Amino acid sequence: SHSEIITCSMPTGTGSRAETSIFPTREDMQKELLKYIQRIIDDQVRFPGFISIGLSGGSMPKILGPVFSKLKIDPDRLRLFLVDERIVEISEPDSNYGQWMQSLPKAFHACLAAADLIDMPYRADRSGFAYDVGRTALAYESKIKNHHIGPEVYGRFPRFDMLFLGMGPDGHTASIFPNSKLYRLKMDSTAWFVGVDDSPKAPPQRITLTMSAINASANVAFICTGDDKATVLRAVLDRDMQYPAAAVHPINGTLRFFLDTLAAAKL
Repeated sequence: SHSEIITCSMPTGTGSRAETSIFPTREDMQKELLKYIQRIIDDQVRFPGFISIGLSGGSMPKILGPVFSKLKIDPDRLRLFLVDERIVEISEPDSNYGQWMQSLPKAFHACLAAADLIDMPYRADRSGFAYDVGRTALAYESKIKNHHIGPEVYGRFPRFDMLFLGMGPDGHTASIFPNSKLYRLKMDSTAWFVGVDDSPKAPPQRITLTMSAINASANVAFICTGDDKATVLRAVLDRDMQYPAAAVHPINGTLRFFLDTLAAAKL
């Protein structure tokens, strides 16, 4: 039946399984996302400190924005961060920060304050120096670390309470693309964020959370919609490591896939 929500476990290559849910409508997906986020918040809110959530861009602000309006949480307890950002003006459609500010309820705008990368000082200046994405990534990372607003740190990496990722038709996630220098290096460094100068998808300049930082998160959820994802999604769930999305596997946390029927068509 078309109205059925399907939940199953997919092998993730290490013996553990990622819970995978397929939703016939956006509303069904949003209801389940609300339950998922609320459950983790209710679990965490009993402890002191902030609840940290990392957010991706693309179609995600429009899907998750309305979900936030139904959350039962004091916004002062919440801190929202960008998983990645494109180096464009906030007013441009490619700005993840701009899209989230449009989609989030006003009560949550202050939670995203640290993510305003356009305030960062490392922009092209009159003498012709190019924008320095590496320094911007470092500045964002420092901003999170030094203001004690960021996620708790376990070992060398941040442990986000929740991280929401998307996936491109090419299998990229965050701004980590297949065959990119960033992906091939397997990121042995302790960087949380790095600059990307050569994104194959415009705009070319971005900053992104590293795979090591992604995999240090407590709960990671992919939200994938659209038939252009179907072929690669099958490969990602089969842990085909040519696709960065397949490398997402929280070391000590949960992994969940929220899919619409189009994205799940080939599973």
